[in-house]
Amino acid sequence: MFKKIIFIIFLPVISLVFWVYNLFIIDDNLSFLFTDYIFVNLSGVLAISFMSVNFLLASRLDFVEKIFGGYDKVYKWHLYVARIVGVMIILHPLLIILYSSNSLQSFLRSAIYYFIPNLANNNLALFYGIISFWGVNLLVFLTLFAKLPYHIWKNTHRLFIVFFVTASLHSFLKTGNEMLIYKIWLIALISIGILSFVYREIIYHFLKSKVYKIKDLKYLNNVVEITLDDDSKKFEFHPGQFVFLSVINNKNISSELHPFTISSAPGENLRFSVKYLGDWTQTLSQLKQDQEIKIWGPHGRFFLDDQNNYLTEKNKTIICIGGGIGITPFLSIARYLVNSSKTVGKLYVLYSTKNKQEAVYESELNSLENDQIKVFNHYSEEMGYIDEKFLKENFGENLEIYRFMLCGPTPMIKSLIKILKANNVKQDQIYYEEFSFK
Repeated sequence: MFKKIIFIIFLPVISLVFWVYNLFIIDDNLSFLFTDYIFVNLSGVLAISFMSVNFLLASRLDFVEKIFGGYDKVYKWHLYVARIVGVMIILHPLLIILYSSNSLQSFLRSAIYYFIPNLANNNLALFYGIISFWGVNLLVFLTLFAKLPYHIWKNTHRLFIVFFVTASLHSFLKTGNEMLIYKIWLIALISIGILSFVYREIIYHFLKSKVYKIKDLKYLNNVVEITLDDDSKKFEFHPGQFVFLSVINNKNISSELHPFTISSAPGENLRFSVKYLGDWTQTLSQLKQDQEIKIWGPHGRFFLDDQNNYLTEKNKTIICIGGGIGITPFLSIARYLVNSSKTVGKLYVLYSTKNKQEAVYESELNSLENDQIKVFNHYSEEMGYIDEKFLKENFGENLEIYRFMLCGPTPMIKSLIKILKANNVKQDQIYYEEFSFK
């Protein structure tokens, strides 16, 4: 947690240091600290700083993912920082209006001036600030509250760079030449945000991508299983990791990137098990053998500890609970352990589905059972949701002696974490991965 907090606050703290230092040079009596507008300026400094942090979080740089313990964790922090940005950008003009108004009439006049863009005012800094205010807050609202289709959500998300640039121009133009030291840092800060965006949208696509052909397709109930050609055996990854996948040269399927966990083990043909959940996944029925697939990655640290060791190397029993298609990382892990023949801690895999018909990987999991791996099947329609009683009946009263790996729908994850913590399982014994990055 400490590393994560340092990462989030590092750029904002540096911004504040340069800002205060430059103000101190201008006014060594520090009288600026006792003015109303100190909070106006402070909110502006923090807004730009946290926006830059958020672009860095979204960059897909390997060191960022390592600090946060997986891309799904990075995305959660990305949402937290987005809320901070939204609050700061709302506070910035609102405080100006409040401080400059002494009556209802002046308040309304100021609100019109600071909230409605008007180039006739001949104030470019203000114009850029207003555009940023409305643009950022609209996008934050859509991100947090609107349930947009993935491809629309993704494209609107890219517009953040536009409003980051306008906010940066606003901040730069409002900063006087006497604030030279802070202005130089502001250029560096803005560059970090823009370069992070450029890396994600351009450089990442060239450096991290590989193209393979589909060798085999299977349709298992509501899951399509995609196995790639023999060249994909050379793709290096850790069990439990995921990639971003794109279907290319197929007019019936959009080429947009989607994240999918690898359900095969390292050294095997790459395999992906995709459940029909949304508009894009429904179009995968149009896939054909020899269709080209482009992948980016790998990503994720689900099966890795902070020292890059596999969790089973600690010689402790791990209970893996996969809900529905959330079983895919555990398929990869179990297959790896069988193929590698490592004598390490035991692996208990609990495969939970609505009913037996949806348990499309039950047979495969059962075939992987050995002295190290034991499989448990759970059908929620017959047995109800997984609860404390079910866990203790199958794994014993002392749940705190295990490590737990959880993957599945968010409600299931939250429910299980609550049960485990109530039974003295510590936070650092619980590893979980959620599906959605939206």
